[in-house]
Amino acid sequence: SGQTRVTSKADAAARFFTGLGVGGEWAAGAALVAETFPQRARPMALGLLQALLWYTERYTSQTGVHVDFRHFNLDAPMSSAVKVAVYRIIQEALTNVARHSGVKEASVKAYTGRGRVHVQIEDHGGGFDARMDTAHEHSFGLTSMRERSIAVGGRLTIRPAPGAGTRVVADLPLVEPPEKGKTS
Repeated sequence: SGQTRVTSKADAAARFFTGLGVGGEWAAGAALVAETFPQRARPMALGLLQALLWYTERYTSQTGVHVDFRHFNLDAPMSSAVKVAVYRIIQEALTNVARHSGVKEASVKAYTGRGRVHVQIEDHGGGFDARMDTAHEHSFGLTSMRERSIAVGGRLTIRPAPGAGTRVVADLPLVEPPEKGKTS
């Protein structure tokens, strides 16, 4: 038949650019972008667990901070809003680890049980003084995590210990409660 089967988006992009007479590193780079763009643009399209596995691997390769990611039952049914909150809370907490802790390892635990999803992100870095936090640039990220948690009916605690690290704990319902005053 003379047709070649395309096995991935990267293969398709490489063949396209080769057909245009463009080769070498440029074509390889374009092929990589074609392969990874969907995950970068919408990681949640992969599902929560796959998005978190992808993110923690990418985070480690970009920051040099190893993530010990332990999870259980993250494929349990949960609302899209809760999935996004879990992903973004982990993302923001790990961003703070890379920016402020000075460590080379962090741990993430995420699991579901009894109608809730529980998340814990911890490092053993420098920690910070929570009383002074609102004056610092990373307070926006902490506020964002709190707001995401509250928006889905959950709660978030941040336990900093100057000189001993930080622990962020989120406890969220699998499905956010209906808005007050609205009926189903």
